[in-house]
Amino acid sequence: MMMGMGAGILAAIAELEKENANLQPELLTAERARELMTAYARAGKLVSFGIAALSRKLDDSSELARLTGSSVGRAKNVVTTGTVMASSEELSSALMRGDISLDQAHEIATAEESAPGAAKELVAVAQEQPFRVLGDKARKTKLEAEQLRDFGCVSIRPAGHGTTQTRSAWCTSTWSSSLISVHP
Repeated sequence: MMMGMGAGILAAIAELEKENANLQPELLTAERARELMTAYARAGKLVSFGIAALSRKLDDSSELARLTGSSVGRAKNVVTTGTVMASSEELSSALMRGDISLDQAHEIATAEESAPGAAKELVAVAQEQPFRVLGDKARKTKLEAEQLRDFGCVSIRPAGHGTTQTRSAWCTSTWSSSLISVHP
């Protein structure tokens, strides 16, 4: 067995294999099935963090697709998510804790790319609302940020540990504050 980094995941896999071998859904009450489903879903979310984080090191969608048994398109989404996680503590922490799924993390990551800082609000949406609501909010955030950038309303530049965004005076007075939701 692997020693050091990675030994814990191998032990967890061995335990999951035992749980799977003993799983007999037909003998469970609906309530107990829900409890186990919740536990399995959380385990899947926790595993997703490792896959997304490690995808940054591989940076090869074809290899990731082969290793995970997924499509190249899904693997590309994972690589994108993993890359954005490196610069978004909110996104990375939420996936690491198992608070959000990899699909939710990808929706948040696409918005975070266009609107740095959007992850904080979108993680909260992901935890409280159905996936469809998160997707709509993430697309709206991304579209608004891109529109503002196209109009020259927002410039993004590195600033210490993150990024800062500035708005021109024209944009601030022209656009309503409800439209400017790219988190200054």
